Amino acid sequence: MKRSIYHMQGEKLTKMAWNYDDEDTSELSYSGKSCKGYLPIMVWSVDDLRPLLEAHPELVGMRCNQLPDRIYSKGEYSESTDQYTYTFDKDGYVESCTDEYTYKRLGTNETSTETIIYTFTWE
Repeated sequence: MKRSIYHMQGEKLTKMAWNYDDEDTSELSYSGKSCKGYLPIMVWSVDDLRPLLEAHPELVGMRCNQLPDRIYSKGEYSESTDQYTYTFDKDGYVESCTDEYTYKRLGTNETSTETIIYTFTWE
């Protein structure tokens, strides 16, 4: 069974969480950062929610200026976190997005980290 929870503060989404069979858990968190335009990379990051996101892309920053801060997922054997930071151009559009990705294998506590920097040109 899949369960989804949405936390709102006024008209802004602060957290979206979902889980399957009470074992696999995922959370998408926001702190109120916003920009002009949108953040095109987010649909790739939450692929298991693709049907919902195709209907409501504003939940992850598409057609909306609200920027996610963190994506957290935990399953039976591993957990992962994507932590996002942003730079903006003089007009308020996202110029770059840095994704600090951390993966942890729960049985061995083995951890790996990867940094991905996305750069955008708005025309």
